[in-house]
Amino acid sequence: MENILKKHGDRAAQDPVVNSYNEWNQLEEVIVGRIEGAVIPSLDEPAIKAVIKPKTPGAKKFFSASEKPYPNKIIKNAKKELDEFISILRAENIIVRRPEKFDFSKKYITPYWESRGFSMSCPRDAFLVIGNEIIEAPISWRSRYFESIPYKNLFSYYFEHGEKWIFSPKPLLKNDLYGTELYIENDISKRCVTDESEIVFDAADFLRFGKDIVVARSHTTNYKGIEWLRRHLGDTYRVHCIDNVKAKCPMHLDTTFVPLAPGKLIVNPKYYYTFNLPEIFKSWDIFIAPEPEFIEGVSTTFFGSIWLSLNMISIAPNRVIVEARQKN
Repeated sequence: MENILKKHGDRAAQDPVVNSYNEWNQLEEVIVGRIEGAVIPSLDEPAIKAVIKPKTPGAKKFFSASEKPYPNKIIKNAKKELDEFISILRAENIIVRRPEKFDFSKKYITPYWESRGFSMSCPRDAFLVIGNEIIEAPISWRSRYFESIPYKNLFSYYFEHGEKWIFSPKPLLKNDLYGTELYIENDISKRCVTDESEIVFDAADFLRFGKDIVVARSHTTNYKGIEWLRRHLGDTYRVHCIDNVKAKCPMHLDTTFVPLAPGKLIVNPKYYYTFNLPEIFKSWDIFIAPEPEFIEGVSTTFFGSIWLSLNMISIAPNRVIVEARQKN
């Protein structure tokens, strides 16, 4: 424990380190990922085929380097942006933690498939914090199967300070998990690449509103995964499942359904119908997000939506950090 404390700081053992119930309270501590060691995933992976836009200009050339490290130019530019983001957070007196550097280019093999890794740039995808508990998500991408490794020492530090740390069931990710089965709920149909044969979810499909947890069925989160979290949390929390009725490619809530402060919510008009929101938002102010500013090289990406404009972070009930060019 002494070495862990030296590495991550000298916070007193009795101080709560992990203690978060919503998306907007005063932020005191945060984990920011890394881009070093990132690898371009393979389009042969069934979960990735469903969310990548292969016809977007440059996609074919980009994925010709599948399972190889990202080009140095991309790594350098992304690292520069992350470093600046960290500087902004620290200037707000927010403690910033980082995962350890890791090489995701190493191949690994399970009894059912083999893969290389992806990246640790998005801790929000892989880990869900509810109260004083860290929950590792059962991600459906094979290339993200061991993404938690660079965080182990950091989570050990949190564990030594009394926080809970739990793994959700590790999925097998066999071929029969991925299909084109049609899901219908409330007369709304949508296709998702994952079926219900085992438990999978991404933490980024969940949002926290105190005792209310909101989640969407998506390519990366199935109903069995939602039910696992509901049972794990027990009667203390209420889990609300919403339908991503407009999205052609439902995946993650952090660019589509964003709580800003108590009673204030901004919604992506291209992805959600506001009248289909859970009853808990009946008295909330619902803001309709403006059209994103077009950014060359970002807005044309095949790895994300132009609605990354909404991928903001609240650091206090009256303050959010937004991408500088998204002035609207």
